[in-house]
Amino acid sequence: MVKLWPNCWVNPVTALAVTEDLANAIMARRQKLNQQSSMNGDNYRHRLVLGLILSLIAFLLYVNTLNHRFVLDDGPAITENHTVKQGVKGIPDLLKTDYRAGAFIAKGTLYRPLSLVMFAIEWQFFPDNPLPGHLINVFLYALTGYLLFTLLNRLMPGTSLLIAFSITLLFIVHPIHTEVIANIKSRDEILSFLFVLAALHLSVRNTNIGTLIVAGTCYFFSLMSKESSITIVAVVPVLLYFFTDMPRKKIFVTTAVFVFAASAYLILRRVVLGEISGISDVPPIDNFLVLANDFNSKTATAMEILGKYLQLMFFPHPLSIDYAYNQIPIVNWANYKPLLSVSAYLGMIVLALFRIQKKELWVFGIIFYLITMSLYTNLFITIGSGFGERFLYVPCLGFCIAIVALLAKLWKFSGQPQKLQ
Repeated sequence: MVKLWPNCWVNPVTALAVTEDLANAIMARRQKLNQQSSMNGDNYRHRLVLGLILSLIAFLLYVNTLNHRFVLDDGPAITENHTVKQGVKGIPDLLKTDYRAGAFIAKGTLYRPLSLVMFAIEWQFFPDNPLPGHLINVFLYALTGYLLFTLLNRLMPGTSLLIAFSITLLFIVHPIHTEVIANIKSRDEILSFLFVLAALHLSVRNTNIGTLIVAGTCYFFSLMSKESSITIVAVVPVLLYFFTDMPRKKIFVTTAVFVFAASAYLILRRVVLGEISGISDVPPIDNFLVLANDFNSKTATAMEILGKYLQLMFFPHPLSIDYAYNQIPIVNWANYKPLLSVSAYLGMIVLALFRIQKKELWVFGIIFYLITMSLYTNLFITIGSGFGERFLYVPCLGFCIAIVALLAKLWKFSGQPQKLQ
């Protein structure tokens, strides 16, 4: 027997066995940690490579736009905008005036200074040269592909990389984005979504108040790029409910940060633009729905338009730069197309409501599409345009998520993603 301390005697054989078992346990633990570290490192490298591949695909798809000129709305936003053409000196005025004020267009309802500030800086160094503008658009689109892929991986840590890769790839290659990427003016759409992705990345982490403040700041910049990202306020709690195990209090706090950022933007917009009237200020050449004689024809036409959006998601042909006056006729409820559209959207809403507790990925895709499209329905408010392919830029992500998730479910590929803590 061996005396370890007073009144404590241990058999040497027993002590040796215990020591050996302890050493083996420590070695096994160390090997497991090393294996996990190696797997995490491999997974990180795989994510990095796949993300870069997606970025490269996005860049190559639109590299042909680099030799394009200024077109269409590039005029009021850049070449015909005397404030933008002042370069850096015009930035203070861009921050305190309407979006089209520098083009001598009547006072409007748009406050999107961030893209105009970028255009002013580009004009300062590359006056009357569209190449930098197109190059920046394509680069930001490539960055969007990478950031979207990494966000999807963060939201679905237990799901195969192929799911996130497929969703991002479908989004990147979808032809509906042609108008946005090929038109320099549509920098507002690209910037807005890019800042939304950054904000969602940070909100999912939700490690501390500092992270949430940065997330709120990114979201504020998104709104300063284009006000349509206001719908993301409704997306945030849904996203956190589907993909995390956050307690309700944390979800509420995170959502409140986005609400605060949106409120700050709306107050600033009100200060700059003042009172904004409604439908009477929208010219028929921009939104043909103002010509609808009654509620019946307006709602029927609006629903037919929503059906056309869905059609372009599944079959993006033909595409057009202009859906202004008389391109889409005013109809009533005697027409079958609005009825088909109502059936499709009611079906999506019912499916989402009945399956929301399952927290399935395809259900989130449907909800994301419905929320982000809500601003463009012309059912609740009459916006400045009746129809535009650019309006599908963000909702397209919901479509891509739903389609890929449903195909994966059909093929029984992978399981439900794990929840983030």
